[in-house]
Amino acid sequence: MGGKVFSSGEDRLYTPRMPKDVYRAARTYAIACLNGLFVCVSGPLDGPGKTTWGDIDLFVLWPKVDFISDGDAAWQMKKAMSAVRFQHRSTDLKTCSYAIHWPDLGSDAEEQCGDFDPNRERFCQVDVTLCTDIHDFGWKLFLASHGDIWGILGSIIRPFGLTATDKGLYLRIPEIENKDRKRSMIFLSRDPVEVLNFLGLDATAEYWHQPFGSAEDLFEYVTRCRMFHVADLVPSPFDDDEDEVKAANSKERRRLCLRPVYRQWIEDFRPSCLNKSEFLRPRTTRERIKREAFDQFRVGQEFFMRRLAFMNEDIERFLWNKVIKESVPKPTTSNQHIRFHYHLQLQAIKSVALHNDASYSVRFVSDTEHRRWSDVERVREFVVQHRETIGREACIRHYQNMEKKAEKAKLDAALEVCRRNERPA
Repeated sequence: MGGKVFSSGEDRLYTPRMPKDVYRAARTYAIACLNGLFVCVSGPLDGPGKTTWGDIDLFVLWPKVDFISDGDAAWQMKKAMSAVRFQHRSTDLKTCSYAIHWPDLGSDAEEQCGDFDPNRERFCQVDVTLCTDIHDFGWKLFLASHGDIWGILGSIIRPFGLTATDKGLYLRIPEIENKDRKRSMIFLSRDPVEVLNFLGLDATAEYWHQPFGSAEDLFEYVTRCRMFHVADLVPSPFDDDEDEVKAANSKERRRLCLRPVYRQWIEDFRPSCLNKSEFLRPRTTRERIKREAFDQFRVGQEFFMRRLAFMNEDIERFLWNKVIKESVPKPTTSNQHIRFHYHLQLQAIKSVALHNDASYSVRFVSDTEHRRWSDVERVREFVVQHRETIGREACIRHYQNMEKKAEKAKLDAALEVCRRNERPA
């Protein structure tokens, strides 16, 4: 959040952007404090060309002391860093922001601290994330390193059906992603080396043990991703849907305003590739990436089973809402009994036609185990032909069940009277 957590509200704190010397001093101090509480304390590699920082990101793992809860851990970290305030950043209490005192670097260093109000007390924002295991620790560090690199890589791999989150790299199911994005994602890996190799990027220490020297160096590295191309920048006579373009670019505009390196990538580097006629054609396809993910991560069965289950549910939703409901006349009267019978009829037809309920006198038999769009007309014909029969049987069942419950209630009441009479006075 760029140092903005404590800068609003009634009791706000002054957290200006930190120049390099202040950032390094505050970061070193925070790591030293947290080393007393955790075995592993580390921060991501900085992005190229940064001269000021809004906050300090740190990740911690394996407590050296027994915390009662994540909330207790947050409180102990506040005490260790002598923070004046802390605030949870996530509902699971895994990430907290802390306001620590601005380091005293002396008068000479203060003159280089940039534009700030010297009459206000300054603080530094430190964001600390509790990691669950060594894999989570490594992945989150990897994802946060090099500043905007994953914002750039994310925009490159997204059209090829891949998504990187704080949990790992995922493959999306095309038929599901626009309806239920979370359910569409198949987990592939959270091993940084494995992920980089799959993307076609170098995982050696040259690139991942130190920051890039410049934004241009980072851009050159990213172009090695086998999914990178600038074909989308080539003018097309079919790109005339202005509303669609505006909707797609709303988040992009915000990122361009807040991320100078990302803006440089979008506005300068990619057009320069087009001008030099480089990376004009895609080097792979979404289908090929999917097949390679199946081979490398062994997720083919999960992919197809989840897609089949969702498509089956999708067809059933259509059959229920657009076929069954529209094939049973809705009562126009306000009579509650008639309307109640109508709902009994609908639920019974749904049970027979969609859930293979064999307890009624008529049955719907599908040609296959799974739903297909070819079932639509067959279901419609079945409902029209048998709706009266199924509705009548559903009503009879309902009243028979009511009678059984009433008889049981009478019997239970009689038994309770007997038990009371048998008790000694």
